[in-house]
Amino acid sequence: MGSVASIAPAAEQQGVAWDTTFADWQPGPGDTLLRAYGDAVNKHLLERWLPRITGRVLKTDLFDEAVGDGLVGFLFERAESVAGIDVAPSIVAAAGAAYPRLEAVVADVRALPYADGTFDAVVSTSTLDHFDTGAEIEQALRELHRVLRRGGSLIVTLDNASNPLVAIRNALPYGLLRRAGLVPYPTGTTCGLKELARMVGRAGLDVEDVDAIMHVPRLAVRSAGRAVAGDRVRAERLVSVLIRAELPRRLPWRTVSGQFVAVRATRPVDSVAGRHPRPARERVIPAPRAGGPRAFAMRVLGKTCYRRLEWLELRLREPLPEIEACVPLDVGFIGEAGTEEIAALHPGIGSSGIRARFARGDRCFGARHDGRLVSISWIATGVAPIDYLGLAVTLPAGTAYHYDRWTDPRLRGLRIAPATGSRLCRVLVGEGIDTMAAAVLTENRAAMRNALGFGVRPAGIVGWVGIGPVRRAFRRPSPGG
Repeated sequence: MGSVASIAPAAEQQGVAWDTTFADWQPGPGDTLLRAYGDAVNKHLLERWLPRITGRVLKTDLFDEAVGDGLVGFLFERAESVAGIDVAPSIVAAAGAAYPRLEAVVADVRALPYADGTFDAVVSTSTLDHFDTGAEIEQALRELHRVLRRGGSLIVTLDNASNPLVAIRNALPYGLLRRAGLVPYPTGTTCGLKELARMVGRAGLDVEDVDAIMHVPRLAVRSAGRAVAGDRVRAERLVSVLIRAELPRRLPWRTVSGQFVAVRATRPVDSVAGRHPRPARERVIPAPRAGGPRAFAMRVLGKTCYRRLEWLELRLREPLPEIEACVPLDVGFIGEAGTEEIAALHPGIGSSGIRARFARGDRCFGARHDGRLVSISWIATGVAPIDYLGLAVTLPAGTAYHYDRWTDPRLRGLRIAPATGSRLCRVLVGEGIDTMAAAVLTENRAAMRNALGFGVRPAGIVGWVGIGPVRRAFRRPSPGG
C-alpha cells in the first residue's frame, strides 16, 4: 500500500476522477498490445537517456504500472531506489502491490511532498499532458526542477500537439471519443517539441537532447493487437517489429509523425557561482541527430567534394567555470602503460591506434571513478590531427588541440566530461598553454551547444575542397577573429 501526502482540493478531485477511470478500466483486445508497445518505446528512450548507474528516481504517475507492466521494473534495474506518485489512491495501491519495493505515494506533481534535491533523476512519461492549462505544465516542471539534485536528469514526454492525429483527437469532444472506445481517459492541453523544450528551459533546466517517439499510430497498433489477442509469443514478436518501425532520428518529419515529444534535461550544477563569472550560455535546442535539408546536403558534400569543420578556441587565461562532477573523480594524464585500459573504455580506437597516438606525442587525460577509468580526452600540441578531414593542422606555440573526448555511456549525465575538461584546462595553464582548440562539425548541435556553454568561441573554418584525390586544404578565420 502507498502513503498519502496532503494534496489540494483540485488535485483530490482529479484523483477521484482517475479512481473512477481505473475502476471502470476494461481494456479491449487491442489495448494490451498498445500498452506493451508504449512501454517498449519508453524503455528504448530510457536506455538512451537514463544513466545506467542512478541513485534515487522519481516516476510522476503510476497508471501504467496499475494496468500493465509500466516502467518501474526497468527503473529498478538502473536505480538504487524508485519512488512513484499519483493523484489516485486506488492506482497508487495497485502499483504498490505490483511492485513491493516501490515507494508509492498519493501526491500532486504540481506540489510534491519531497525536499529540494531529493532525486537523482525524474521520469515523467505523459503525465503533464493531463492538465487544463500550459501554466500548470510549467508549475509542474518547476516542481520537478526543485526536487532534482544539481546535475540530476529529467526525462519528460507529452502528447505531441504537432501530430495530426493527436490534434484531431484533442479537438473532438471527450465524451464522443470515449463512447467510440478510442480514448479511455480524458486528455489535457499539450504542445509541440519546441515549446516543450522552451518550457523546460524556463523552469531552470538545461536541455540536453530532444526527440519524438512512438511513430506507429495507435489505431494501427490496436487493430494489430486484436489479431494477436491471447497469443503472448506473437504479441511479443509484433512489439519487436513495431519498435524496429520507429523512424530514424535523422528524418526531419519525425517531429510530426511522433505521437509523443520528449526532452532530456539536467539541473545545472552552478557549484562555484560567485567565484568565477560563468560565461553567458547560448541556448541551442538540438534537432534530432542534426537532421534537416542542410545537414543532409553537408553529408552528401562530405562524401564527394567538400568537407569543413568549425574551428573553436578557448582562452585559458580568462576566468573559466569550475565544474564539479556528480560523483568523485581522480584525474590526470595516462601514459602508454594505460593503453589497454583506454582501449577497454573506448574500443573504437583500438590498441594499435592508441599506441600510434602516443608515438606521435599526443597525450591522454583521464578521469577515474572508484578506481575505474570512466572518461578520456586527447591532447595534441605542435600539430592537430583532424581525422574527419584527413588533415594535420600546424598549431601555434601555446595552443593545445583537444579531440576525441569519450565517457562511459553508463555514467553520462553525471557531469563527468565537463568536470574533467575543467580540470584539464587548469593543468594546461600550469604547463604554459594559453589556448585550447577543437574542431567540430557545425551541424553537430549538441557538441556546439556544450562547447559554447563552456566559454569556447568560434575562431574560423578549416576544411578542404576537391574531387577525388585532388584536394586543396583551407583555413579561414571568423570575421573579426
